[in-house]
Amino acid sequence: MIDIDQAHETGQPPAGAYWLAFSSDTTPEEARAVFRAKHGQDPATIRPGLGGLLLAGPCPQGGGHG
Repeated sequence: MIDIDQAHETGQPPAGAYWLAFSSDTTPEEARAVFRAKHGQDPATIRPGLGGLLLAGPCPQGGGHG
């Protein structure tokens, strides 16, 4: 099970989860729309990642790649 609260407390995405990564010029609204189109639901969170990436996720079980 992915612990979203832990991700917020530590500032890091939960280990073992897949996230969609977007370039720094992507808006949160664009990231949300792409995530929704790919997974059929909104991401639980959209947050900054390492290297200026924008992370949306976590992806539903087994849906992070492909």
